[in-house]
Amino acid sequence: MMIYTKVRGSEDPCKERVNIPKGIFASYDALSGAIAKSDVYLLAPKIEMPVFIIHGADDYSTSY
Repeated sequence: MMIYTKVRGSEDPCKERVNIPKGIFASYDALSGAIAKSDVYLLAPKIEMPVFIIHGADDYSTSY
């Protein structure tokens, strides 16, 4: 989250830490009805996109 506040240039990172979850929950409240009623398979039956898998000794997200 510190990267997010540094990119935006916020002077108060504590305030940003509180506002991020508030924004997530507000978005969920606003969109949950539409998400529940939509059938994603009918909207996009096939999605083609490239996938890149990067794995190495400096990769901290996966084990090696």
